[in-house]
Amino acid sequence: MQKLRSYSFTIFAGLLISLFLAAAISSAADSKPAETAKTEVTGKDTSMIDLFKTGGPLMYPLVLCSFAVIGLIVYHIMELTKKKFVPDEQLNVLRQLMYKHDKKSAYAYCDQNPNFLTNAFAAGVLRLKNDTPDKGVPFAEAAMNEAIDGQETRMNFWMNMISVIAAISPMIGLLGTVSGMIKAFQKIGMGGMGKPEQLAGNIGEALITTATGLLVGIPAMLAFFIFRGKLDSLLTNVTDSLTELIDLYTGEGVARQMYEARAAGVQPIIMQQTPAVAQPQPAPQQQAPSQQTQQQQSE
Repeated sequence: MQKLRSYSFTIFAGLLISLFLAAAISSAADSKPAETAKTEVTGKDTSMIDLFKTGGPLMYPLVLCSFAVIGLIVYHIMELTKKKFVPDEQLNVLRQLMYKHDKKSAYAYCDQNPNFLTNAFAAGVLRLKNDTPDKGVPFAEAAMNEAIDGQETRMNFWMNMISVIAAISPMIGLLGTVSGMIKAFQKIGMGGMGKPEQLAGNIGEALITTATGLLVGIPAMLAFFIFRGKLDSLLTNVTDSLTELIDLYTGEGVARQMYEARAAGVQPIIMQQTPAVAQPQPAPQQQAPSQQTQQQQSE
């Protein structure tokens, strides 16, 4: 939880820094109005500062969205790893403890080593019992699934932020397009139809904001679907690992057999029962007609 807070603080700090950078870029662009106007007229040596200034005030939220997307992408690359969800070392320790039916030690180990798997397993391991027919498996699985849902909700919060940015960035660019075209038509109404240089700035605002919004939104949408698929794959891995640990405790399935085979250094072989093939039954033999029947047929 502390790591999550530190990452969130880093992201918001990045947003704040990007705001100051955007303000600095805008002030630098405003300090040379004559040079910028000359650049717009000649169309030569256009810099990023000139493009930012031409884009208008809506470039500020687009720059913020770009920095936010970069921060969220870095955060998810660091968090969506198998080591953070299902560490092999901790999974092996839990296998040993559940094979020995030592659920209290397993709970203590999960409490000392928090991660996605151990947090979910600790929520239900103490609900397992040997003195009941179902061994408390339904209650344990329900508690574990609830813990998984809670952790997934926290992960989805930041992932949905990427989706939100991917959706609103093109909309902000479209708003800049509408704003630029309105200003251009206002200048046309004031008699600027015969002076294209007076319309260049407004048309440039319309095009630059649209392009910037798409440049931010397209990578964000692509990253969202990639991370969504990665999270689903890791959640499936967590669920399979929890099922294996429960089976090691209850003795159901082949989990204990596979664990014993791995401990002995033998490749586990799961024997599959092949369905019995029905043997063809011999055709019934026809009985020879009796002597009395032959005499009746001759008569």
